Amino acid sequence: MIRRPLLLVLLATRTAALPKWWPGKSKEQKAVERVINDFERDEFYGCLGAKPSASAAQLKKAYRATAKLCHPDKNSDIRAHSAFDAVRDAYDVLSDPEGRREYDRRRLARLKEEKKNPKKALR
Repeated sequence: MIRRPLLLVLLATRTAALPKWWPGKSKEQKAVERVINDFERDEFYGCLGAKPSASAAQLKKAYRATAKLCHPDKNSDIRAHSAFDAVRDAYDVLSDPEGRREYDRRRLARLKEEKKNPKKALR
């Protein structure tokens, strides 16, 4: 017979087996992880949580919401400062009309290249 603490340890090793009420990553931790991953992949729209077709007002709204989640004073994650800087840098590029056009041009070329060579995109 398995004791309850041991059962909980076994369950904790398999995240798919955890019940929905089990404490996991917070919304802020997920936001930090998403922002850092998208920024490293050079996906600024994903970093802000906005669509590529977003207007300037929608970009600003997405920027403020994401910055609030990733702000180091509000978020205890050790990577929050890096995520906050990434959000700010992404917004700086996308808020400037000329910078956004240049970024969109580079992004489109990158996406076409990834579509041609999907194995290269996985690196």
